[in-house]
Amino acid sequence: DFEPTNSGVCLVWHLSWNTIEGAEVGNNAADLTGCFELSNSIAVTRTQVLGGTISTEDALQTCPGDGEDDLINVSVEGAVGSNMAWVITDEAGVILGLPEAPPFNFEEAGEGICLIWHLSFEDGLVGAEEGLNANDLEGCFSLSNAITVERITPVGGTISTEDPTDICAGDGVPDSITADIEGNQGANSQWIITDGDGNILGLPESNTVDLEGAGDGICLIWHLSYSTVEGLEVGNNANDLTGCFDLSNAITVNRTGVDGGTISTEDPTTICAGDEVANPIDVTLEGNVGTNSQWVITDDQGTILGLPAGPPFDLDGAGAGVCLIWHLSFEDGIVGAEEGLNANDLEGCFSLSNPITVTRYQPEGGTISTDGPLEVCAGDGEDDIIVAQVEGEVGPNFQWVVTDEAGNILGLPPSNEVNLEGAGSGVCLIWHLSFSEIEGAEVGMNANDLSGCFSLSNSIAINRIGVNAGTVTTDQGETEITVIVNDGQADVVVFDNDSTEPDAEYIYVITDDNGIILGTPAESNDFEGVEAGVCRVYGVSYTGTLSADAGTSINSVSSDGCYDVSEDWLIVNRDVIDNVEVNELSGLFIFPTVANDEIQLTTPADLNVTITDLSGRTIMETNAVQGSNIIDVKELANGHYVMVVISNEAMESKRFVVNR
Repeated sequence: DFEPTNSGVCLVWHLSWNTIEGAEVGNNAADLTGCFELSNSIAVTRTQVLGGTISTEDALQTCPGDGEDDLINVSVEGAVGSNMAWVITDEAGVILGLPEAPPFNFEEAGEGICLIWHLSFEDGLVGAEEGLNANDLEGCFSLSNAITVERITPVGGTISTEDPTDICAGDGVPDSITADIEGNQGANSQWIITDGDGNILGLPESNTVDLEGAGDGICLIWHLSYSTVEGLEVGNNANDLTGCFDLSNAITVNRTGVDGGTISTEDPTTICAGDEVANPIDVTLEGNVGTNSQWVITDDQGTILGLPAGPPFDLDGAGAGVCLIWHLSFEDGIVGAEEGLNANDLEGCFSLSNPITVTRYQPEGGTISTDGPLEVCAGDGEDDIIVAQVEGEVGPNFQWVVTDEAGNILGLPPSNEVNLEGAGSGVCLIWHLSFSEIEGAEVGMNANDLSGCFSLSNSIAINRIGVNAGTVTTDQGETEITVIVNDGQADVVVFDNDSTEPDAEYIYVITDDNGIILGTPAESNDFEGVEAGVCRVYGVSYTGTLSADAGTSINSVSSDGCYDVSEDWLIVNRDVIDNVEVNELSGLFIFPTVANDEIQLTTPADLNVTITDLSGRTIMETNAVQGSNIIDVKELANGHYVMVVISNEAMESKRFVVNR
């Protein structure tokens, strides 16, 4: 079989041999050696034909019949033969054409699949004619590889729907339209929505389209069949599509657009209803669409409370609660837009805007009462707790308030239990405050100046009887003092206290150091003439009739009114000077008794001088001569001192104060 060989002439021989050398492929038969003999030769002439290899860079899918040339250019390489031809067949090999040369135009070829071939052949070829089959060619020939060309004519088909094509777009209810298609043809397909001018609005993935929210207008639904297409994008125009495609008929949908719009306000949406103060709420509307327009006010369940003409809306008289402000856009024929009905049950072509929620507070302070006393002893050290009850209070926030009679806020207790102990004398008022928002509810401010959304209850008046014994001291502020008793000199101690209750009575109670009452002086007491020892001076603040009998304990002090015994007391140390006869020295005096740096002592005789503090501790000693003497006290600290002078005849003490 010489088919695989190249063109040329070859000789066929028969070789017989006993021995032979050189009989190998590649050697020359003329160089054979040995015992052999060659037959005569048969000359074979080999004529080579190669159809070659064909290729193209053009699209192999064509759109016949669209009026556009479908040219396919083909190149061939490696073709060998005396004669060349191009052949186009169908898939079965039937020869459709024998064109002269590429490019080949398939525009008029109709639909189907064809094959492009290149044919190399020698003279005498039989069967290369249109209508015959290339598989039946006879002669010396060779066909190239084939290029397959698909000739497709898309058909958009016919579409229809049973769904309504007059819709309300914007009412929140789905407007689904399902399109049915028949007779479509093509490698690819796509649903298209355009406006009336062909502008592409959408490219839905299926034949069911929801046009809710598309707004007012007309849109067209199409079906597109194509093999190739360009310009198929939202925003482009379907009239500008290019490629191999076909559009179906269009379904026209009339969209009645409604949009309640977007509403907003810059006014407060939490208001105090019922305070007789106008609370207008102005509302701005944007983006509404629809033939008719209406403002709607509902409760938080959707029940229509009102259909006002327009903003601003004053909801002050609406009472406590929550309401919603809406804007309604609608077409003729709406059902259910009536007071008392529910906006959730509206029917027709309509759209509601977003709502503005308005919270209407109407606080009620309530009615308060108490089972406790309306008069307390404020300052006796015993808790004075008033428990108040409240009924009928309304509000998101509550606070108990204590004021004086003028409304000045004295306290803001955290609960209904108010302890007035230590509040001092006077009348206070207990209130219950309900509020949503408030300013001025602070201690030190006045309840009459409160502002905001609030309500105060009735008040409970409590009469506070103030008693406060405070702390007892001397008139010089001392809490302990020492006096020299039985020296013939008066030992008067003047008492003082820091009580702040001017309406209460006040007395001093002197006890021994065990708290047994010795007496109840007014504002001072002379301790001269009593024995040495220690006594205490208490203070008692009281109203009514006080019981403080001598010989009883300070703890037994009581009153038929209110009273308070000081927790601290003044200590009076009573000392004596032993073994000294105490007489007054005639003509002895000191000046001044309140000194800065020195004291002048005038004496009728020579004296020994001792200066002590009030506890009896010796501070300094010196001598004085008859007549005038200067005693230097510059080294003494400020305070009270006792100067004791002793002569051969007598002893006397004088008090003085150093005060710089």
